[in-house]
Amino acid sequence: MIEQLYVWEEKIRNEDNSLRQRNILLNLLEKLQMVNLNIYDNHSLHRIVAFESRRDDEYMPQYELVMEKRRLRNRIVRILQKQYSLYILPDNKGKSVCDARTVEELQSRAAMGDEKALYDLGLHTACGSKDEPADFAKAGDYFRQSAALGYAPAMSRIGDLYYNGDGLVQDDELALQWYEKAARQDFHMAMMQAGRMYYLGRGTEQNFARAMELFYAVATVRENFFMVWRYNSLARQYVGQMYERGEGVPQDMEEALHWYSLAAEDERNHEAATRVHDLLNRQKNIFPVIHYPKDA
Repeated sequence: MIEQLYVWEEKIRNEDNSLRQRNILLNLLEKLQMVNLNIYDNHSLHRIVAFESRRDDEYMPQYELVMEKRRLRNRIVRILQKQYSLYILPDNKGKSVCDARTVEELQSRAAMGDEKALYDLGLHTACGSKDEPADFAKAGDYFRQSAALGYAPAMSRIGDLYYNGDGLVQDDELALQWYEKAARQDFHMAMMQAGRMYYLGRGTEQNFARAMELFYAVATVRENFFMVWRYNSLARQYVGQMYERGEGVPQDMEEALHWYSLAAEDERNHEAATRVHDLLNRQKNIFPVIHYPKDA
């Protein structure tokens, strides 16, 4: 699915500003609306809004996919608004897990300079509630205040806002700058996002060496902490993929198989398991088993 999103984005980039492009944009938007777009409304990704969440179904490959869907949707909507004066209403359904008492307590702590409270208020505001729609610009203000106090998760969230174009103009360079700030504090979600941007050449020139450095750092973390282990599998998959393709490292199928196998230890990473299976089959094809006829 991610590969298809990249194809769609390339199609947008290559089309001229004509009625044909307008129809292409509307068609792509319709296709995107057939899948879950709202990262704050997807219960399997509720980590985005839940405070102190430890849900077992928070899984980085799912998060990665929804990020790309959201990014592409925002880009399409922005072009339609700017070039064709077509306005697409945002889908804010309000899924905050904060009650009024919790918000009041957070505001009290935030007033005293509590960086975690400022961050949680940012999540609450980005999510919205039954009474108030999501406000990404206001959420960004909370995240910036928290980030100014050195809180890495807030830095990473600002990177998300820039990467997706939520509440501000989408900017890959600024997104990468914020991800790098959080990555320097070993915040693993930001390390994964920065690694992907270097790997894809977004907001910077393609840099496989830096991408591998970030992926490898996450892939080799052994600390069994809820903000760490969920990223191990995807990071290991990227390392395996880079060895398989020879991207920034010498091509090495044995190393690729090793890292894919480690990634597949997480039973939810079906793609890594598929790649293990494919590599093993390729090895069998290189060295086929010869069946000799039985002696008469």
